[in-house]
Amino acid sequence: VTVGELRSSLPRTRGLIQRGLQMVSVYDADGISPGARTLLAGETLGTYLVSVAPVQMKIVNRSQVLLQGPAQGETATVMTVRSRPCVDAAWRYWEAVRAAAFPVADSVALIADLTMRQRQVISLMANGVGDDAIASALGVSVRTVRADIAGILDHLGVQSRFAAGVRLELALSLQEPATGETPA
Repeated sequence: VTVGELRSSLPRTRGLIQRGLQMVSVYDADGISPGARTLLAGETLGTYLVSVAPVQMKIVNRSQVLLQGPAQGETATVMTVRSRPCVDAAWRYWEAVRAAAFPVADSVALIADLTMRQRQVISLMANGVGDDAIASALGVSVRTVRADIAGILDHLGVQSRFAAGVRLELALSLQEPATGETPA
């Protein structure tokens, strides 16, 4: 998703939301440009999330799904699906994606408030080190490591180490500028 695509679609989205439409947009972290993230982070209407989601979709009032279609020249297209089994399947997919999703604007400050030891624990966990070995490496008890992990999970707003890993991976990848695009 690029700034140009959002400049085309956001005015319509704002209008729909102002008329009472409830909508949540989930974007794939690998498929959204830094400029587009910056643009979405400033939006005051709507809910814009990033996650591991290879499909951009919007579930509208739990009655229809809007899926990004192929571009027709310079024009973006959208496919609307209203079939109940398809909407239900999209909802289940959305729930799974949402478990690791977070607001676009939260990506930069995600780890800023963690303690140095919590950051060390994250680094060791990311390298596959277990609780006992983390405790040994940091010179603390396993109980202290687990307390640090609980604090990390709470800070990230997740309930599992896996979800924390996904959230951190997405946040850290969002901070790296993509090549070839100037932020909006």
